[in-house]
Amino acid sequence: MGGNLRNLFQKAGKIIKPSQTHENKERPPNGEDGYMRYCIELEQALRDLETYLLTCDNPKEIAMQALKTACTFYGGDWAGTLEVDLDFDVWAPVWRHNPGIQDRTNQLILEFESSASMPRWINAMRLGKNIVIPNVNAIKEENPAEYAVYERLFVQSLIAVPFIPSPMGFLVIRNPSRYIDRSSMLSALVYVLHRAMAQQKAIESAKLAPTPGLVQSSKDVAINFFGDMEICTKKGVLNERFFNSPKSSRVITYIILNPKTAHPPLEIYHSLWPDECVEPEVAGRNIRGYIYRFRQAFSLICDYPLIESTPNGYRLNPNLNIITDVQQFDRLVEAARQSSSEFQKINLMKKAVKLYRGAMFRGAQDEHWIISQVNLYRLRYVSLVNDLLRALAETQDYACVQHYALNAAEVMPGNLKAHYWLVVSTYHLGSIALAKNELLRAKEILTSEEYTILEDYLRKSEDVSWEKLIK
Repeated sequence: MGGNLRNLFQKAGKIIKPSQTHENKERPPNGEDGYMRYCIELEQALRDLETYLLTCDNPKEIAMQALKTACTFYGGDWAGTLEVDLDFDVWAPVWRHNPGIQDRTNQLILEFESSASMPRWINAMRLGKNIVIPNVNAIKEENPAEYAVYERLFVQSLIAVPFIPSPMGFLVIRNPSRYIDRSSMLSALVYVLHRAMAQQKAIESAKLAPTPGLVQSSKDVAINFFGDMEICTKKGVLNERFFNSPKSSRVITYIILNPKTAHPPLEIYHSLWPDECVEPEVAGRNIRGYIYRFRQAFSLICDYPLIESTPNGYRLNPNLNIITDVQQFDRLVEAARQSSSEFQKINLMKKAVKLYRGAMFRGAQDEHWIISQVNLYRLRYVSLVNDLLRALAETQDYACVQHYALNAAEVMPGNLKAHYWLVVSTYHLGSIALAKNELLRAKEILTSEEYTILEDYLRKSEDVSWEKLIK
C-alpha cells in the first residue's frame, strides 16, 4: 500500500479502464498554466498521501486519508465510497469524508438505496466507465428519477469512478469546485481505496475463527439453529450477533428452513410479520435490504452467496452443499431407531443429543412462524435424551449417565427424568451426600408439583434407597 502512488496515476487507466460517460474525453486544462498547476498539485497530493501510507497500516485510516485527499483536491463538499450489489440492485455508503461541521450522510442516505432509478450508473459499473456530471440540471428532463436522487442528496455536480471486483462500487466526489473535467486523480485514489476495503474485509474475516473438520470444501456450509444461530464454512464461523440484524436473521432462517422452493418477498414478509400492513413495493424493498445486509456479512466467510435472487423470489444457492444441525439431528435419531446394535444405537443418540444446544433459533423461539418447530424439537430432544439416559443406566455406565443428565438438566431445567438420573448416577458413583445436594438443587429449580413427582419417582425407584437420601 505504501508503494509509489505517482506510478498509479500513470497506470490507473490500465487498472480500472476509466473513460468518460459524457461525449468529451478528459480534456487539457484551460490554458497551459492551468494544466501545469493541475500536474503540480496532483504530484504534491500523491506525494503527501504516499508519505502517510508509509507510516500507517490501518485500512480504514488509509481509506479516510485517501477520501480526505480526494475531497480537498477536487474542492468537493463530500467524498465517499458507495458499494453496489448488482444482484440485488442496491447500493450503500461504506466510508465517507465530510469537511463540514456536521455529517448528514445517515439522514440523507438510507441504509441501502435502490439502484433501479440509476441505470446509467449500473451501465457505467459494468463497462468500467467514469461518471462526470458538471451540472445535474442537464439530466433533469432526460432522467427525472436519477435527478430526484441528486436533488434529495443535495448534489449539484459530481465525479464518480468505479472499482471492481469484490467489492464493487464507486468513489464519489459531490459538488467538486475544481478539476471536474479531470478524473485521473480520482482514478489513482480509487485503487488505494479499493485495496483498503479489501484489506479491511480480510481483517474482519480473520476474526471469524474457522471450524476445522466441520466442513471440507469451499462450497460446504453448516448451519446451526439449536441455541444461537451460527453459520460455518471453511473460512470461518458467522454468529447471528455479528450481522446485528434480528429481522435479517429471521428472513434468512425462514428461507433456510423452507428450502424446496423460491419465496417471493411478499410471502416472506407476511409469514414473518402478518400484523404489519405494508405495500408490496415496501415489503419487497425491506426484504431485499435484509438479505443484502446478510450477504455483506456472509461474504466474509464464503466466496459464494448463500441466498440467490430469482424471478420467482429468493432461494438457497443450489450450488452449495448446505446442512443444518436440525437435519443432522433427524438423521441421527432415525438411524438410532433403526439400529439393531445397542452399542451403535447409544453412540448415535449421543451424537444427536450433543447437537441440541437449546431451543431452536432461541432468539425467536416464541414467534408464531417457528414456534411449532421449536416445540416439536424440544419434545424430540427430551424423548431422545431420556432414552439415552435409560440405555446408559442399563449398561451401568453411571459416569456417562451423570455427564448427560447434567447437560440435559441445564438445557431443559424442567426435564424431571434428567434430575432423576442425575441423583441416581451420583448415588451410584458413591456419594450419597452429593446425591442429596442434587435433590436439593432440583427442588430449587422445579415447581412444587414437579418436585413432588420427582420425589415419587425416587421413592418407587429400585435404583436408589429413598431412606438413605432423606436421612
